Order: sequence, then structure tokens, then C-alpha cells
Amino acid sequence: MKTIRVVSACLVAAFALSAVAAASASAAEPALYECAKAGKETAKYISKGKEKSKSVYTGEYTNKECTDLAPPGKYRAEGKPEGKYTAQEITQHYAVEGKAEGSNLEILGIGGLTCAHSSYTGEFNSPKSADKISITFTDCELSHHQCETGATLGEIKVNQLQARIGYLDAATHEVGALFTPETGTYFVTLMHCAELGLRTIGGVIGQVVSPVDTWTNAASLRFEESSGIQLLKRFEGEAEGHGLLTETANYPEGEWHEGKASGESGEYSGKLTSKKAKLELKA
Repeated sequence: MKTIRVVSACLVAAFALSAVAAASASAAEPALYECAKAGKETAKYISKGKEKSKSVYTGEYTNKECTDLAPPGKYRAEGKPEGKYTAQEITQHYAVEGKAEGSNLEILGIGGLTCAHSSYTGEFNSPKSADKISITFTDCELSHHQCETGATLGEIKVNQLQARIGYLDAATHEVGALFTPETGTYFVTLMHCAELGLRTIGGVIGQVVSPVDTWTNAASLRFEESSGIQLLKRFEGEAEGHGLLTETANYPEGEWHEGKASGESGEYSGKLTSKKAKLELKA
């Protein structure tokens, strides 16, 4: 009986450790995956009493969309799958483009800078990040005054951005993306609305609202704020918070004043520019 109790205790401990390891693995970091041709290995087997060898694929899927699971193989040890395709973290760059209908930057004490339309382009450059993100907002105004960064009325161009993904809540597979300037600290170096100059600094997190763990060529991000305060401030497990501040000055030569809390709201839909490509955000 004592032996049985000891074995039982060991089994319980083993299951507990397995559960902890699985939880740690799933909560590590979300990442983007591509479907690619699997590698091969040489498998040895016995046929008519003689040892032979065969080169076989080692993938988990039988089709190039990585949707059909491969059955246990005939040659690999322990009946491991011999599919021709496998899901792996992305190894190449994927261009993406998107748009939004209606965006708002709520500036505490100033009001809402609203834009009727926006479009963006960017590039996934690793399993967990993107760069070369360019955003153009159009039909923008604040307090009935058009706002712009250049000569085109109502048009605001954001400085080039980068992004990285992370967990908002690993247990529920909620993923977000943090956007920050590629160089410097300003999202917009200077925009003006009549006689008011504005420049926005910081980082902002949006939530991925399209399904994760699904092969797709499209995705959506949602940004939410309340009274100029961004609702999503940090990734799970990170102490550092993120948010936006907008500095103001009389345009064109006024002195800049201390930044005011600002929050972005809107939903952006994007898709891969290559119609044949599909990625999976594993969470």
C-alpha cells in the first residue's frame, strides 16, 4: 500500500508539473505562423527480414494550407506523422494594408480630433513584430477646424511606426499590438488645426478582435479610450505602461505646453497584400 501511495504521489506531481509546463508554454508569447514545406528525415524499417531506410517528410499536415492533419506515418518511430507541410513561425516578410472608417484622438481638456477615413501599410518582419507602418488620416477636424500635417487640408500623416504583439490575457487568448514610432518619440511631429499646433508622443495598444489560432489573410484591431485615457495600457506580465500625450502650442510659432492625456479609438481592418498567403496568430 505504501508503494502504491508513493507511485500515486509521483504521478500527481508529474501531472502537476506537466500542467505548469503547458501553461508556461502557452503563456510565453503569441506569434505569427506560416504554412511551409516540412523537412525530411531518414527512417529505418524492417521489410522481409531486412533493415531498409527511407527519406520521409516530418510535417503535421498533408496540404499546403496546413488544415488537414496527417495520420500516423508508416516509417517514422512511434507512428509520428509524415505530412508534407508544417506550421512554423514566419521566416519571411509579409506586406499588409488596411483602413478604418472613423477614428478619434480624444485630447483631455481640448476635445476630439476626428478623422472620417484612414489607410495604412506595413510589414510583418518577424513572428512577433511589424515595421514600416505608414498611416494617413483624411477629413480630419477639431472643433470644426480642419487639421493637417502638410499642405493638404484635413490630411494627417503619422510618422513611421513599428509594432509588437503580446498577451493582454493569456488564459483567454486575448492578444494586443503595441504601436510606437520607429525613430524618436513622436507619432506626429506637427499638425495644426487653424491657429492651434499639436504633436503627439508615446505608445498605444490595440486589441486583436479577429479570431486567433485560425489561418487567415485578414485581421482587425480595436482601439478604445475613455475621456482621453487609453483603456489598454500594458501587456500581461509587463510593469511598464503605455499611453499617448498631446502637446499644444499656438500655431505656427507658439511655445509648446505640457502634454495632455490622449486616447485613440477606432477599428482598423487589414489584410495581406499577397492574396495567396495566409498566416495564423497562435495564442
